[in-house]
Amino acid sequence: MESSESSNITRTGEPTEAALRVLVEKLGCPDEELAKKNLEKPRDRNSIMAFNDYWGADVKKQATLEFARDRKSMSVLCTDAEVQSENVLYIKGAGL
Repeated sequence: MESSESSNITRTGEPTEAALRVLVEKLGCPDEELAKKNLEKPRDRNSIMAFNDYWGADVKKQATLEFARDRKSMSVLCTDAEVQSENVLYIKGAGL
């Protein structure tokens, strides 16, 4: 997502992805200093994705399965930098 000159937020990419990113920004994070600085306050272009950046900092994408009509979902296989021996599969779309 991007912030324009008029401080309106414009999505880039798929609407579902943008909605998930907005949800993360509304939920915040356990880092009290970051939360205090960014929750319920106007943010500039550099901090508009502060919580998405926080949660994604230690996650490395390994593979992406693009949306397919037969699966009705999109998946991303990731490795958490803290627990490198474990992979996590994130799925968005219809139930399995």
